[in-house]
Amino acid sequence: EIAERYARRTRWLLVDEYQDTNPLQYALIRHLAAVHGNVCCVGDEDQSIYSFRGADIRNILDFTRDFADARIVKLEQNYRSTGTILAAASKVIANNAERHDKTLWTENPGGRKIIHYAARDDREEADFVVESMLALRREEEIPLEEMAVLYRTNATSRLFEDRLTSRGIHYRIFGSLRFYDRKEIKDLLAWLRLLAHPDSDQDFLRAAATPPRGLGAKTLEGVGERATEWGCSRHEAARRMVDGESTLTARARGALQRFLATLADLREVGRGLSTAAWVTAVIDAVGLMEYLERAYPADHTQRAENIDALVSAAEEHDEAGAPDGLAGFLDRVSLRSDTDDVQGQNGPCLMTIHAAKGLEFDVVFIAALNEDLFPHARARHENGGLEEERRLMYVAMTRARKRLLLTSAHFRRQYGEPVLSRPSLFLGEIPRKLLEERGSARREDLPRARPGGALAGVPRRESRRTPAAGTARPRGGELRFEPDPAAGDDSIFRRGMQVHHPGFGRGRILEISGRGQRLTLDIRFERAGRKRIMPHYTTLQPCD
Repeated sequence: EIAERYARRTRWLLVDEYQDTNPLQYALIRHLAAVHGNVCCVGDEDQSIYSFRGADIRNILDFTRDFADARIVKLEQNYRSTGTILAAASKVIANNAERHDKTLWTENPGGRKIIHYAARDDREEADFVVESMLALRREEEIPLEEMAVLYRTNATSRLFEDRLTSRGIHYRIFGSLRFYDRKEIKDLLAWLRLLAHPDSDQDFLRAAATPPRGLGAKTLEGVGERATEWGCSRHEAARRMVDGESTLTARARGALQRFLATLADLREVGRGLSTAAWVTAVIDAVGLMEYLERAYPADHTQRAENIDALVSAAEEHDEAGAPDGLAGFLDRVSLRSDTDDVQGQNGPCLMTIHAAKGLEFDVVFIAALNEDLFPHARARHENGGLEEERRLMYVAMTRARKRLLLTSAHFRRQYGEPVLSRPSLFLGEIPRKLLEERGSARREDLPRARPGGALAGVPRRESRRTPAAGTARPRGGELRFEPDPAAGDDSIFRRGMQVHHPGFGRGRILEISGRGQRLTLDIRFERAGRKRIMPHYTTLQPCD
């Protein structure tokens, strides 16, 4: 009765962004249109990218089934992008099966070719993007404010923020916080600063609270009172209280004692470790990854990726000679995080592709176009996941008005270690005639797709090819590629074996290629997804 009353009152119903409706909204629309049936829905299934919020692409795909008398009006003229960008984006999205057929066109000029820059590693990739921005401003007079760097996950922003800050270039972060302002990064940095500077009261309180260590507000308040009374730091007051304070309960004393013991152990362990290894030891010792999984079930993966990026930053510090060790690294981080005048209202924009929807720029860089990053590793194991990743790529490409630049890297650092990284499937879906290849790109390494998103031409098993032949070795602050001598020893690793990696955790070996120092393992990790690991250059242990 109530549904019919509201349906009779709703003579006309207009729904925008229909591709983003969820099942509840869909049911509401059906009820409101039940009497008069006057519904006008505007949407584009090729831009349906919010399934993680509950959006159901079937709503727009099944529109004519639900409203059989509906008239479909195709809005196929594009007013934003050049002909080249539009043609490339159309070719990519055409590989999806779950879509309505349409042919986009534009009266805009054809424009320049799309640039694909294949860097040696992720640092060179970030350098290329920043230098290209400056060149476009200098040579084509395009303001930096009309440029954007788009990426699949927030963790990717760290290198670009560092490079822009080091050049004194103002930048804007949309839809997120700056890398060093993210909570999980600040939590980890508090532990690191407390190791380097035990008298930091602010870091003592943050480290004592995250991850939770059984130290309640009353106990920490008592530590603060004693610190004031004795004229010392909270860390020193806690030490004295554990040694002789009678007012502490047995439970509080035990928690405080374990906290101080963890700090002491980590200081001792860190004496013989590189900065990156010390950071990794802290993550493991305090159970940070497990805490993120418990505390943030909806987005713990993204937060873990941010932690991974900080470890990579520490590795970069080590490769630069590790001036002043952990303290030097923290000083460098402080310079990055305290540069308040760098992020403002001016300069290029940095954002995830999800945050870019509805925006447009003269110049767009789509960064980190590598398998397992974009498309994301999770997509291959979710129903319709790969097609949604392709829609994300389409949305990213069509944010560009004049220039589109795509970047990938042969090696990316994960937990500070160089890991082989294949070019994204989507790069292989762009017609060669529309691309200008730069860097060390090799077109034959790009995977392709059949309509519907199925992979084609992806090397399998022992014949799987990698983007570059050789091994990444840190030298002089950058990765150098050296051919590895063939070795005749048999590997202890076998397909299907369970293994443990110090950064990625537990995983199962899926595929094996190469021998000796060139041995490469495809491993699916329980919390980090699929990775390619060279055991000769990391610690990888078989599980019992």
